[in-house]
Order: sequence, then C-alpha cells, then structure tokens
Amino acid sequence: MEMGETPKSLLDALGAKIQLLMARCDALKKEKCRLEQRVEECEQTISVLKAQQETLQIKYQRLKMAKALSGDDEDVKASKARFNKLVREIDKCISLLNE
Repeated sequence: MEMGETPKSLLDALGAKIQLLMARCDALKKEKCRLEQRVEECEQTISVLKAQQETLQIKYQRLKMAKALSGDDEDVKASKARFNKLVREIDKCISLLNE
C-alpha cells in the first residue's frame, strides 16, 4: 500500500478494474459470436461453391464429349475409344453387381 492510499481507495480501484475486465469480456464474447456467425456463412458459401463447381465440371465433361464426337476423324476415333472404354467399365461394374 502506497502512502495516502486507503483500503477504500484500493477497493474502489480494484472494483473499477474488475468492471473494465467484465466490459472487455462482454465485448470479446460479442466478437466471438460475430466471428462464429461469419465462419458459418463462409462454410455455407463454400458448400454452395463446391456444388456449383461439381455441376460445372459435369457440364464441362459433357461439352468435351460432345465436341469430341462432333470433331474431325482423329477426334472421332479418340472419342469412340473413350466411349468404348467407358462401356467396358460399365460392363465390369454390372458383372460385379451380378456376382
């Protein structure tokens, strides 16, 4: 205890510091809630973007296949080979399912 400080003044100073800490704690709690909400919004956005990416990937594959089927002789040969490979893979899957 310094000179001139009474127990009451020390108690008042301690009370003021506690009030300050409580106010800061409340502010941090609000900030935490805000950040948690922002994280949730970002996760929802990521989910939507992933779904869009998957849809676009499928469309791209379809366009690629369509272009290959409508291309020149070399493209047609490559497309037919890819198509035949896909058919063979599907046949393998069907035979595995029938076992």
